[in-house]
Amino acid sequence: MAKMLPIVAISIERKSQLRSILTKIITEIAVEIRRIERQMPTDPYWRERETVRLKGLRAYRGKLLRAHLEPGNLGYCKDCKVEFSFEVLKEFPLKARCQSCEIKRMEAAATKRRNKQRLAGRELELFPDG
Repeated sequence: MAKMLPIVAISIERKSQLRSILTKIITEIAVEIRRIERQMPTDPYWRERETVRLKGLRAYRGKLLRAHLEPGNLGYCKDCKVEFSFEVLKEFPLKARCQSCEIKRMEAAATKRRNKQRLAGRELELFPDG
């Protein structure tokens, strides 16, 4: 089960601003989906590509709609609770972590990967096949 983070108290004004940003993006995605559906190509290759793109857009729109209904921690970093600017949110509406926390997370994942590879190398040295 996923660990639940405490919800940051978001002011009503900020919630309405977040919702307006999400509404604008959701509308743009809906327009793009309608355009793709109307201009679906007849060539099977391009039709398949557009169908995959359509599925991705619909899934993304679903995530945005859920965030629109209840912003929760939207607009704040999950780790350090820093507030994102509206410019960042317009560019990345479902952003979960600030840049410094994201870098720390990536470094931790890289260290974990390196340690795993090093352990795998030791096992090969201990139990050679030949």
